[in-house]
Amino acid sequence: MTKPKKPPSVYVCMPAYDTMQTATCLSLIKLFDKFNVAKIKSSISTFKCPYVGYGRNILTALFLDSGFDYQLFIDADLEFEPDVVGRLIMAEKDMICCPYPKKTHDLAVKYSVAYTDPQNIKIDDKGLVQISRGPAGLTLIHRKVYEKLMEQYPKLKIKFFNGIDKKAGDKYLYNFWETEFLPEKGIWMGEDVSFFGLAEKAGFKFHAVVDGETIHHGDYGWEKKPMGKIYKIYGPPGTGKTFRLLRRVKAYVRTGTPYHKIGYFAFTRKAAGEALKRVNVSAKQVPFFQTLHAFCFHQLSLREEDIMQPYHYEELGRGVNYSDKYNEEETHFLTCNNPYFQLIGKAINRDTTIREEFDRNEHERKDVEWSTLKHIALNLEQFKIKNRLKDFNDIIKEVIIKKDKLPKFKAIFIDEAQDLSPLQWKLYDVLKTKAEDVYLAGDDDQAIYAWAGADVNRFINEPAQERILRYSRRISRAVQQASQIPISRIVGPRKHKQYFPRTQEGLAEYITDLGQVDLSKGKWLILSRTKNNLLDIMEQLKRKNLYYQSNKGKSFIVGIYNSAKAYTNWRLDGSIETTEINEMREYIPNSRFWNKEKEWYDVFTAANQKEVMYIRNLLSNDEKLSEPARIFLSTIHAAKGGEEDNVILSLHQGRKVQKGIRLSIDKQDEEHRVWYVGSTRARNNLYLLKAKKKTREYQL
Repeated sequence: MTKPKKPPSVYVCMPAYDTMQTATCLSLIKLFDKFNVAKIKSSISTFKCPYVGYGRNILTALFLDSGFDYQLFIDADLEFEPDVVGRLIMAEKDMICCPYPKKTHDLAVKYSVAYTDPQNIKIDDKGLVQISRGPAGLTLIHRKVYEKLMEQYPKLKIKFFNGIDKKAGDKYLYNFWETEFLPEKGIWMGEDVSFFGLAEKAGFKFHAVVDGETIHHGDYGWEKKPMGKIYKIYGPPGTGKTFRLLRRVKAYVRTGTPYHKIGYFAFTRKAAGEALKRVNVSAKQVPFFQTLHAFCFHQLSLREEDIMQPYHYEELGRGVNYSDKYNEEETHFLTCNNPYFQLIGKAINRDTTIREEFDRNEHERKDVEWSTLKHIALNLEQFKIKNRLKDFNDIIKEVIIKKDKLPKFKAIFIDEAQDLSPLQWKLYDVLKTKAEDVYLAGDDDQAIYAWAGADVNRFINEPAQERILRYSRRISRAVQQASQIPISRIVGPRKHKQYFPRTQEGLAEYITDLGQVDLSKGKWLILSRTKNNLLDIMEQLKRKNLYYQSNKGKSFIVGIYNSAKAYTNWRLDGSIETTEINEMREYIPNSRFWNKEKEWYDVFTAANQKEVMYIRNLLSNDEKLSEPARIFLSTIHAAKGGEEDNVILSLHQGRKVQKGIRLSIDKQDEEHRVWYVGSTRARNNLYLLKAKKKTREYQL
């Protein structure tokens, strides 16, 4: 039996110009509490000095004299989470740092690091990358680094210094941390550049945690610039833009900002709910963690019954003299998904007239007539006035008009900003006047809702201090390479950005049939561009007796499965609920057919027999139908934000889609973005399912 590994000892060194930030003190308290729990021996020394290199040399001497394993530099103006330090220790590297923001008011800009091989940056599965230069403000260094440097650079020994702590004397005092002036460049190099250059020459490798989050509260010097800036974060897939936003939210809270002074606006209700969970607070504590629509809804103190519902559109449809010769169901009812209503909604979203939207000719159905469109638009407005109803676009417009009554914020955060419509951008223009700081996060390459009115160009062109997240902890190399193909075809406005995948190679290969992959193991996400093609894939999975789920639910009739369980339990112990009996009557033609000698599938003669056989086969394959399926099917649009280890992406594009993209370059660019989103849902393996007809296939 191997002896458990002894926890390392950590000597914390903190050079300070004058005082320590309150946030840094709180971070240290949490850190030492973690050290105690992990049984890590630790100590701390601080040194007040206006010259940071001077301070680092003295603290290094004290560290070496202590006999501890690791030296941990923490600058007196850094705020951090203990988990960041834990990751540094667990990496077991000779030298490792966590980059942090520069001393600038631009909090979105990270301290730059120099890469050993800039053309081939490799991030391992722990989120570590090898660098040649980096900041020393949050850095862990093993004592063997100094021991070798003392051996190789004896000339750097400082022979006399009377200001050092008497415990250390001058035994370990060396000038390893020293600023340098480069005459040929006319610049000063920091003390960290000097030290890590020496260590590199001595054969040591320097690493960095690429996604460790810190906050720099340092003195910004003589330029006392006012806050109130707009920060824009570009987040390619898997780079953690939402994580960054929420860490900034927590940072505001830790520095005294109450939650009701923070507005966090997600694109969907689901995303807003997930954000709430991640900050670990209730909705009552955080009144402004919601969608923009929900924000407007609550600002106007509306009720659900004040909003247009699907049945309202049907009611309206009964009173409109409207016929649709192309409607296969021969109905004259209007629904909320009717192309006329969609066109009216687009006009409002895009802040254009209905006539302008009609002239765009972007609607897929050619049976949309201008006279009918005018007639329906007029009736819709009259219906809403008569019944005192509003739609979600109405409430946004009303909030914009009543902007003076909106609350003031310390900071607002808008996630997935590339999907905002022109109307929502108008609301944003109002909100940013109510906030001291504004944070926008998104990715123009993932803007796939232009068909619904989203304005990606506004996101690209919005003036702000920009930061591009460059390290994806989700996507393998093969998946990233495949995903770059559709993006390279975009000809319209785009923010060029390069991001680096994980070191794991992964897989990206073509298949012609679902039978070429083993769907019996692991978790799978199967994506399709169109709903119709998705139905075809579902049929294939059913024929293979595979259990799957989609946005519509499980792949079998739940009522039959529940009744089968109830019948089986009755056979075993004779117990059954009245509700279960009533449900089973739909599948058993007569009560006399109840027979404890027969299996459920022999007596469910009134049920769909294909469905009975399918459920029977699933159960015989030991599928746990009460649990979520390993295979999930979705359209690409509905899967945005999702991810899975294994993804099958059907390349079937569809006739209507191909017809639509011929209308404009913008449509073509949006289509390329759709396939980019689809391919980047894969973490490890991407299987590209070729279309049966090459003419219907997207060439990825």
